[in-house]
Amino acid sequence: MPARWWYVRGSWDFGYQQLAAAVKNADKHSPDWCIAQFYMGLMTVRSTVTISLAHLTAVRDALAGHSPTRLLARSLAWRTGCLTSLGDISPAAQEGRRALTLARDLRDPIGEISALCWLIAAADYAGDQHVTKAWLRQAQQIDQTGIPAWIALGFSLVVAEALGEVGQAADARRFCTEALGLAREAEALHDQGDCLRLMARLDLLTGQQAEAKRHLKEALEVSSQVSSRVLLISCLEACGDLCAVSRRWREAITIWAASDVLNQAMCTGIGDLAL
Repeated sequence: MPARWWYVRGSWDFGYQQLAAAVKNADKHSPDWCIAQFYMGLMTVRSTVTISLAHLTAVRDALAGHSPTRLLARSLAWRTGCLTSLGDISPAAQEGRRALTLARDLRDPIGEISALCWLIAAADYAGDQHVTKAWLRQAQQIDQTGIPAWIALGFSLVVAEALGEVGQAADARRFCTEALGLAREAEALHDQGDCLRLMARLDLLTGQQAEAKRHLKEALEVSSQVSSRVLLISCLEACGDLCAVSRRWREAITIWAASDVLNQAMCTGIGDLAL
């Protein structure tokens, strides 16, 4: 499917335009329209969260009143991610639990792993280590046999991030290394950059500043090749952290301020901000 290929390879602007043109005159609520809306949501989730949420909500609304489907479960899972990014943690957790229940009822491992990933992210965002660890335990029990590599990649990255937050740096690095290998195999540029950014963060947690600098340099190089504000923001935050660890306070504050500006632009739907 071209949509999935565009998503995995990070060709989000091009893919979004192609899908938008393809469904411009399509019958709303048709299966093809819903699938296109879903992928348009995925292609904007790392650049303009409000637009992503609108597409995923359109899928949810179009499928309302019909028999539950795997597409609905996956759309709800990704809506959880959008709500988390916007800071709406309570609604995000509710949506994630609904997605998880539905996916399990439908025996949809992709929907289940997607829901758990975003539930982990929501708990992590809220700083609730107890809940984060509970979702992590469930996620690590999933049999990944038959899970597409691009889904397994995202799972490994989310788990690695959360493990780092709860103080399990060694396990986090193992998952991150696995994710980086999958990303390079799939030529998934965004995910390569995100893995490298997380590697740098883990380096800082373990006092390896030189390695952190090297990984961040690679991550920023990859970031320049994809249209992802989320990746750029995350890299800038990590750069600020590196400056702070090095006691370069002025540079740290300047970089964090730039990151905050970009984050506000992403969350409020400002799409024409020069990057």
